[in-house]
Amino acid sequence: RKDGYSKLAKDNRWGVFPGISAGWVFGKEKFMESLQQVVSFAKLRASYGLNGNVNKDWVGNYTVQGSYGSNKYNGNTGYLLGSLPIPYLQWERSQTFEVGMDLSFLENRINTNMTYYNRRTEDKYATIPLPSSSGVSGITSNNGKLQNQGLELEFGFKVLEKRDWKWNINLNAAYNINKILELPYNGLERNRQNAMEVYTGRKLDDGSYEKMWVGGYQEGQRPGDIYAYKAEGLYRSESEIPGNLIDKSTGNNSSNNKILYGPEAWAKLTDQEKSKGLPIQPGDVKWKDVNNDGVIDVYDQVKVGNTTPKWTGGFNTTISWKDLTLSARFDYALGFTVIDWKTPWIMGNMQGTYNTISDTKNTWSPENPNAKYPTYTWADQLGKRNYARSSSMFTFNGNYLALRELSLAYRLPSQLIKKAGMNDVSFSITGQNLGYLTEAEHMHSPESSSNNGGYPLPRTIIFGVNVSF
Repeated sequence: RKDGYSKLAKDNRWGVFPGISAGWVFGKEKFMESLQQVVSFAKLRASYGLNGNVNKDWVGNYTVQGSYGSNKYNGNTGYLLGSLPIPYLQWERSQTFEVGMDLSFLENRINTNMTYYNRRTEDKYATIPLPSSSGVSGITSNNGKLQNQGLELEFGFKVLEKRDWKWNINLNAAYNINKILELPYNGLERNRQNAMEVYTGRKLDDGSYEKMWVGGYQEGQRPGDIYAYKAEGLYRSESEIPGNLIDKSTGNNSSNNKILYGPEAWAKLTDQEKSKGLPIQPGDVKWKDVNNDGVIDVYDQVKVGNTTPKWTGGFNTTISWKDLTLSARFDYALGFTVIDWKTPWIMGNMQGTYNTISDTKNTWSPENPNAKYPTYTWADQLGKRNYARSSSMFTFNGNYLALRELSLAYRLPSQLIKKAGMNDVSFSITGQNLGYLTEAEHMHSPESSSNNGGYPLPRTIIFGVNVSF
């Protein structure tokens, strides 16, 4: 097929996107005759296609031509570029290869299909930042490649088929991995964007500690990694606190935050130095010192998971007895991590304006030394950031099973309703978003990967009556 998009420049307006597919129903071949009692249908299939996309959020009415604006300087009105012309923008292109197999067994009572796919998207839209002296913040270009590959599985079972009874079950699962292949050139290793340095834990010959760039977006890596300070519990007593430990990570957020010191390091400080710091005390978090240098800093963050599920899927089932039908639909995700930003923010009362939550009762105090959470300090007035930093304490296994829908329906017998001149009458009650099985505390919608205080999916109960004449 050939498609055009009028907002692109003349030379790049049209795109040609071919595709080809082939299949072989090998279940009809002679070598399968001995299995026909068991195998009802068998097919191999393969396809290759090129698809195009123009993202309207990136390509607007004047993206190609550029735009102008006016402003005043020293009392005079002048005209300036609002955005640069970009005549070379073109279609994003995705090449997709698929191979799969469809099978049916026992007179189609069991059906399954399996598909492997490999999708490579090129010429993705990306913004390249420009220096402020240029007068514009950045320019859009086709400058990115992404690979997406995985496996999709589907199964269907006709468990029961009697005169009055029917029971069907359908399941599906998908395994998917994304990888960044190319990013806009910026002169940095792997053209990284929004990355950070962390310790690897290895000491070099010169006495320094090896670091590596992680997180953000980097060529050759899977996006979505979460890096945070590793919480190894709480200090329950003075004797547990390392004497010369220094926690500098608190000073990187705000001038109000203090550098924290172990008891021996604290004793060596001058009064002026103490005014800028605080002693580590029982009830504070025991943060992991990755390279064991006695200092906690921004490089001591570790990978605590990835926000993208490796497996997603669902299953549904329908059971019917005469005119009564019960159906349920579930979905799930496995192999990912969720991070809860809002709970520690509320527990720490970072703005000093929130009502707190019941978990505050499980914070450390001399009367509650075995608490789960660190000392509660209203609005973090001490600036220790026991709550207000990226912490593994508030990351959770994101695996969940959601009951998306449960429905019960009853259809009135036809001989009864025909006397009233009606063809069909049915009553139903349906519940949607009824609940989750998950380890993630306070994650009302774990599929969102993070809790920033947004509204969860609403639980809905629907009563229905359907009448046809």
